Amino acid sequence: MSGDRVAYCLLWVVFTEGALWAGKFPTDSHPPTLEAAHDLLHAVCPADAIAATGQHGVNAGCKSCPDIGVSEVGASSVASGEAAFSLQAVTYGSFTRERVQEVVASFSGCEPHVNNFGGSVLLEETATGWKVKSYQPGFISDECSKYALRNGRDLLLCHGGYVGQGQIYNDIFSFDYTLPPDQRTKTIFSTTDTVDACFLDQRVVGSIEYVQLRDLNGDGMPDIAMGVEGTTVKPRSGHEHDCTEALARPTVKIQELDFLFTDGTFKVAPWSVQTKQALDALFAQ
Repeated sequence: MSGDRVAYCLLWVVFTEGALWAGKFPTDSHPPTLEAAHDLLHAVCPADAIAATGQHGVNAGCKSCPDIGVSEVGASSVASGEAAFSLQAVTYGSFTRERVQEVVASFSGCEPHVNNFGGSVLLEETATGWKVKSYQPGFISDECSKYALRNGRDLLLCHGGYVGQGQIYNDIFSFDYTLPPDQRTKTIFSTTDTVDACFLDQRVVGSIEYVQLRDLNGDGMPDIAMGVEGTTVKPRSGHEHDCTEALARPTVKIQELDFLFTDGTFKVAPWSVQTKQALDALFAQ
């Protein structure tokens, strides 16, 4: 997922939709158990770890920004007993090679806005415990699904997005740990929703309603079948610039958009090319 959009305005924030997104996307990411948090943080910040069960689950992280390539530009003062670099979610798999146990741990904190206020740490399990392999600033892996390759390695398919000033962006993207850091993220599809924005004569309704993994071309590898809503809506005459104008969301037919896994990446299916072109033009408004 690119961080380009957040550069436009400091009011943009990274978001996850929680229960609103549940069921739309198959995810393998989940909050860590207390035991897992202890083990992982021993590798990330051994002398600075916090891990305890709180009112809303496990509260875990590092008291200060760890020395593994994490920036401190976005660090802020935190209350005693709270984490500056907070562990949010974990995804287990084999991301760099086959037959290795690894975990992608998603953290928030320490990073500046341009890096989505956080990043993900890749760790490998060894005979002596977990070891940090790399850190990817800006990669928020709270909602990711493993995609098993024929060679025994896993890609990551993830959902992410931004919200601000009445506009919502959703992304489905892949992440490949074997590529150079600046090439690991590949956006598969993005939607834009500007129904609640101001100063737009025409606003866009856009959402990803579901993402399913199934073999669409009979090659034995799962492909992506995505359901997308997209249309335009206009404010009442004379209220185009009214920021309090509440627009009713029209009923929109879900369009299926298919992507085939080809040559190590996801490409739009031939029968979905025109649909994607039309939606891309709509969401670019």
